[in-house]
Amino acid sequence: MTDLTNNVEKLNRYLKRFQATDVQNHIGGQTCPAQSGATFDNASPVDESHICTVARGDAADIDAAAQAAKAAFPAWRDMGGAERKKILHRVADLIEQRAEEIAFCECWDTGQALRFMSKAALRGAGVRRV
Repeated sequence: MTDLTNNVEKLNRYLKRFQATDVQNHIGGQTCPAQSGATFDNASPVDESHICTVARGDAADIDAAAQAAKAAFPAWRDMGGAERKKILHRVADLIEQRAEEIAFCECWDTGQALRFMSKAALRGAGVRRV
């Protein structure tokens, strides 16, 4: 099997998750559609194939996200540095664990080269571990 065939198979496995659930907003710890119900189709610039349907957020969704962030901030602010560090390292670990999936999906979504997106996905997890 060629590298291209392997990569296309991996990509299709990764994209199934988005195609099954679509991409929704994530506000206040909840996954939710746009308040208006509006969506748009996301197509790959590589071959214009349908990737998935995406919630089309608008001002109401932005306001809801800002309000959720404002409500969550006091707990984050008051949390000790050691606890915040644990949470941020856990997020970095999750990104590292899914770096290949992130790279493949971003490659198809943006048209960027896989070798570039692979490095970018790992940089996204970059945390100075002290």
